[in-house]
Order: sequence, then structure tokens, then C-alpha cells
Amino acid sequence: GNRYIGTGVCVIQKDPDTGFVNAGSYRVAVHDEKTCIVFMEPNRHGDVIRRKHWDRGEKAPVLVSVGQEPILTAMAGGSVLHCPEGVSEIEVAGYFHRSSYPIVLSPATSIPMPATAEIVIEGYMPSPDEALIPEGPFGEWTGYYAHGRRPETPIEVTAIYHRNDPIIFGCPPSRPVRANKEFNDVDLRTKRMLERAGIPGIQGVFTLSRPSFKVVGIRQMYDEHVEDVMRVLEPGGFQHSGNHLWVLVDDDIDITNVQEVLWAMASRVIPADGVRVVPGTADWQLDPRVPPGERSDPRMDHSEDHGRKPYRADNLIINACRPYEWKDEFPRVNVNGPELRQRTLEKWRELFA
Repeated sequence: GNRYIGTGVCVIQKDPDTGFVNAGSYRVAVHDEKTCIVFMEPNRHGDVIRRKHWDRGEKAPVLVSVGQEPILTAMAGGSVLHCPEGVSEIEVAGYFHRSSYPIVLSPATSIPMPATAEIVIEGYMPSPDEALIPEGPFGEWTGYYAHGRRPETPIEVTAIYHRNDPIIFGCPPSRPVRANKEFNDVDLRTKRMLERAGIPGIQGVFTLSRPSFKVVGIRQMYDEHVEDVMRVLEPGGFQHSGNHLWVLVDDDIDITNVQEVLWAMASRVIPADGVRVVPGTADWQLDPRVPPGERSDPRMDHSEDHGRKPYRADNLIINACRPYEWKDEFPRVNVNGPELRQRTLEKWRELFA
């Protein structure tokens, strides 16, 4: 394997055509004193930008920010709030800052570096025709070593900026027992997409476990409401990026509570029409379910057409909501209300301290 300086980093690039600044979370390994290696999935914003530079016959400039403040790390990861192409994660981080995000322009590339960073590595990525260096294996967010050692793009380091006694922020993924809960559980991206599709009553979307076990809370308002949600979730655009399992629950279920979600699945799912398999959805190579025979030579990822078969895997949507047509006749839930629970806690506070 490699020594990974970049497990919670922001890889920052500027689109040479539009000036759009992208901050993505891509793993970065140290190769030697003047070289790093970066892994980017084909067709991600960072990959699109570097290919524009390569098409011009030039090396792609890049900054690797290490130890920046958490909001920028979360934005770069894209799981909490996905920024479409043309919307910079740094600008959105400034919104949460309630002011323009503090930056310093790189003197060599004019790419903005976060002023909050502990270390910033500056360099250039040569095209695959010039250089590729073996990288990996690396335990990814799925909880698995998705692939072995394979050739990836180097970063030719030209400068390193750092604070005195810098602190490296690491976010190494592992099994879901140690999921990155502080960043990735609340799925605002899917909630926003459902609302834009005209679906009312979406209470929230939560990642209950990784690789992606998503729970959607719904306040049912009409017949076919749940069916509308399922139709929107089926297309590949929603299923891409590791969304393996969707569970839809009523608004009386706490979507952040594993036991409540499992209880809803055990007591409200009608298998005949409440379980839907979504076959052959777009996937990526980090998914451990992709059979070995479906993976092409990784070196071909760098060819003009990426030279590989599309990665595919089947996903699942489960309706764990009460049937709308007879929800009023569905057996009542045996549970104490929040008011009674609060009065009990206040009366016997010393016992629950």
C-alpha cells in the first residue's frame, strides 16, 4: 500500500474554460518527497477538469488542502449537500460562514487555497500518456478494499505551504461501525431532488448505514404518494454513487433510529408489492458487489472513452409505510406520547440522571 496524507482532504481545481473552482474529496497518497498520487473516479468534476487541461496538451494544476475546517471537508465530500457543476463548494461553505470564505490565491496557479488549512500541497497532474504510478490498495467508504494496486495519476509537487506544527486531519473509512457520521448521515441532496420533483411531505432522508442504506421519511398525503417517491428513486441518477438500499417509512418513525426503522420494516412491509428490485443501475468500481468479470483493465480507465464496461449492480427499494387506502384502520401503535415521557423524566429526574 501507500502512505495516505489525504483521507479528509479537499482537492481543489479550476476549470480552464469557465473559471469554476471545484473542491472534491479524493484520496491522496505520498509517493516520494516530490510526488503524490491521486485517485479520482472517471467523470467526477475533478476528472472532467483535469481532462480539459490534458486536452490542451498541458498538465493540470491542483491544490491539495489538508486540515481545513470541517464544513469545507463536508462540502468537498458531497454527501451532505451536493454542489452541481458550476457551483463551488468553497462558495457554499462561505454561506455557512455567513461571509465570503477566507482564501489565499496560489501565486503560481491562482487557484484559491483555504486560509483555514493546515497544509496545502501545490502541483501539477501530468496526463496518463506521460505518467502513471501504482496506487493502493485502500480501504474505502464501503468498508472494503474495493480493488488492489493499480496505476493512477501522480501529482508533481512544486510547493508546500504550511502552518507551524501543522495538524493533519485524517478521515480513514472502515466498516459501518465507525461510519463518518459527523459528515454524511443527513442526505439533503436526495431530499432536495424529491422536492424538486414535486413530491410533498418529505420529512427527511437519512443514511442509516454504509454502504448506503438510505431511509426516507414520508407524511402520506394522498393515494399513490409512496408510489410517486418510488418512481422518482428508481432512475439511475438517484441510484448512482452507492445508494444500494432505500427504505420508505411513515412520519411516526424516527429515521435516525435503527430499531424503529427495522420495526417498521418487520411490521408494515407487504412483500408482494412493497419490495422493488431496480436492476442494472449505474454504479462505480468501489462497489464490492460488482463481479470481478465485470471489471476491465484499470489502466483503460484513463483512455479517451475510459475503455471499460459500465459498472452495474442491482439496488432495492422497500415500502415500509402503512397502506394509505386503509391506514386509518391500521392497528394503533402502542407507545407513550412525548408529553407523558417528558413528565415522567421530570418527575423522576434523579433516577434517569
